[in-house]
Amino acid sequence: MQSGCVYGIYKHVLSLYKHVLMKQSVNQAEIARVSGVSRTAVSFALNSRLRSRLRRETREQILAVAQRLGYQPNRAALALRTGRFHAVGLVIPDVANMYFAEMIQIFEQLLEARGYDLVLEDTHASLEREKFCLEKMLARQVDGIICFLADVFSHDEFFMRQWNARKPVVFIGSERSDLPVDAVDIDFAKGMARATDHLVDLGHRRIAFLCGLAAKQSDVGRVRLFKEGLERHGLPVGENSLIRCGHRMEDGFKAFGDYLRQIPSQNWPTAVMALNDIMAIGVMRAAGERDLRIPADLSVIGVDNTPLAAYLPIPLTSVSQPCRETAQQAVDYFLERLESKSWPPPRQKVFETDLVIRQSTGRSKW
Repeated sequence: MQSGCVYGIYKHVLSLYKHVLMKQSVNQAEIARVSGVSRTAVSFALNSRLRSRLRRETREQILAVAQRLGYQPNRAALALRTGRFHAVGLVIPDVANMYFAEMIQIFEQLLEARGYDLVLEDTHASLEREKFCLEKMLARQVDGIICFLADVFSHDEFFMRQWNARKPVVFIGSERSDLPVDAVDIDFAKGMARATDHLVDLGHRRIAFLCGLAAKQSDVGRVRLFKEGLERHGLPVGENSLIRCGHRMEDGFKAFGDYLRQIPSQNWPTAVMALNDIMAIGVMRAAGERDLRIPADLSVIGVDNTPLAAYLPIPLTSVSQPCRETAQQAVDYFLERLESKSWPPPRQKVFETDLVIRQSTGRSKW
């Protein structure tokens, strides 16, 4: 009885093993045989050769057969045939951040439509890990990299090496025009200036900023724009104006809660701007635990205008940026350079930001 049971389990495992081997061994020739088409037609369909004369019905039939058979393309073999892996690396600071989660989805859609896979690396907003992820990505059979980095000033050698090797790299969010890469920049100047003006117009004079900087990162970008906004209105930029912390929701919650406990209540800010929306949500939660009403006692502004901002119990005022347009430009830059026979000078496109005013900001009562 026991031996029969063991034998039955053995047969089941062997069956599963054969099934896996069969799926792994499926090639384009097998797909062509089952589909009743030529090997060339299968190649056109699987490699998204949209300019081929393949009929849509035939392409859909081939793709359905490939999915049913469990076909998985061999990137190494594909690269030998075409010189490309048809995969793009995406390096981001934090996959848990709603803004980057949205960008990942957009990039996946845009690249899939062009016949490319997306390979992801999360740096966890660590400068040390950024360097590791960039190098690691090159070993993951990708044609190049699109990246969001916490500190663009730390990777000059990497960028130059890829430029000399003619490996496409597109950087998103750079403040530099001297990099040997294509860049899609987000100009937060207009959006941040409107945010500061909005708070000052509401009578706020004690305004704090949650920095959300990576460890060892200097005050750049949005932090600099916040300081410039205060100075433009003649408001002091003191130690109490900047709250340095991580960039996640729990970081904003803890940092702002600790901040309120450490300073006298008469010195509390009447308004807070956060580096991103999820940190702003943490601020709102910390304020609630101190019985501060939003916006009656505290106005809060986030950055990124993530989809959640409009659906919070108190909808969040936020600096918006054009996510899809940014991703589309990055993909266009990447594929144009990958498919070009020439190697043109680095290009740069700048998108502006704006302020979306909702119910989390109100007039100061002080």
